Amino acid sequence: MKCGNNDRGTVFSDLVSELSDAIEICYSTVEDRFPTADEQILFSQYMECLKRYKAVLSRSNDDAESSSRGFNHSKANISNQNLVTRTTLNNSNQDEILFREARERLKTVKGSDLQKIQYPGIDVHVRSWSYPIPVRDCNESVSKFIILVPTAPKRFTSRTEVRSTWGNTQLMTEMKSRLIFVVGLTTDSQVQKQLEQESDKHQDILQVDTYDSYYNLSLKTIGMLNWVKDHCQSTAFVAKIDDDMMAGIPNIVKFAEKTIQSYDKFIAGSYRANGSPNPGGKWYDPIYKPAFNKKKYPVFLGGPGYIMSAAVVKELLANCYKSPFLHLEDVFVTGVCGEGILGLKRMAMTGYSMARIDGCLLARRTDFTLAHSYPVGTLVGVWNRWKNPQLCGHYR
Repeated sequence: MKCGNNDRGTVFSDLVSELSDAIEICYSTVEDRFPTADEQILFSQYMECLKRYKAVLSRSNDDAESSSRGFNHSKANISNQNLVTRTTLNNSNQDEILFREARERLKTVKGSDLQKIQYPGIDVHVRSWSYPIPVRDCNESVSKFIILVPTAPKRFTSRTEVRSTWGNTQLMTEMKSRLIFVVGLTTDSQVQKQLEQESDKHQDILQVDTYDSYYNLSLKTIGMLNWVKDHCQSTAFVAKIDDDMMAGIPNIVKFAEKTIQSYDKFIAGSYRANGSPNPGGKWYDPIYKPAFNKKKYPVFLGGPGYIMSAAVVKELLANCYKSPFLHLEDVFVTGVCGEGILGLKRMAMTGYSMARIDGCLLARRTDFTLAHSYPVGTLVGVWNRWKNPQLCGHYR
């Protein structure tokens, strides 16, 4: 679309036509492919519509600005300088081709299979990010780790347990680190009110503007890493640790500081190689093979907890925005988005356990970093036995 001296009518005609096509595509996608979708999917599709509007309007603005008569469309004053929209991908023909081909291959996936994983679209993550509940920026006191703890809005007890155990304020200060709980959106107004009160009290809640669900973990993780990129540039390392884990923060810091001496860019955690898409169950994945045209996952780090050097974050996000969306957060963020980062080392972290370890056993270990899957209500007891082995009786 070009704007010359006498083609204002053509510009408007083309713009209206493109907008109409975009609206029709969006509505048909919602109506035909997701006839029984819940509010979450409909919201995601609505956001997709908005992105299509932005893409078309951006193109019209760019064309209009090149007019010899100075015919301009006013642009919105967007405060988020790191706004990333679908139009970013237009800068790379290779990226455009990748998305177009992936979209064509995904047409072979049944709508019912997409519904099972509430799949919102291959570029739903290529968007701007806002934070309905914000937290203060990092300062020079956060020179070691920013620890991001994804947690569901209703998990008040779990957050309280983390604050009183491995994420306590005194330990964070000693480790020159900071812990932030990351939640998504909730449709429960009472829960939202409680979250805001909790945030006012503790100043450690960050809310990302995507609905909180298992299938939105990739979006949530991208959103929180985007916050780190923009608001926590003082830190050397970033950790993502679930709220059902026990963590040995001093050992994690030691591991990171040792690793950075050999690798400027690294991601460490529960190392996974030669994985394949699961045909069913919790980790059901009908997306990866058609979207990426590959049978095997890249090397990735298991989702419950992983750490990375801060130098990785910006490149990781850039790669995510250039890759078709995958709902499995660990595969997508540490695997797919990690591919192609020059010099990136993905590795196992010592002292990591995917099973629970009782506090009495932790007291006998010197290399412990992370352990997984502690039920709500158990962290404090495990922590007390770990730090007070005299309580262990026969374990001594």
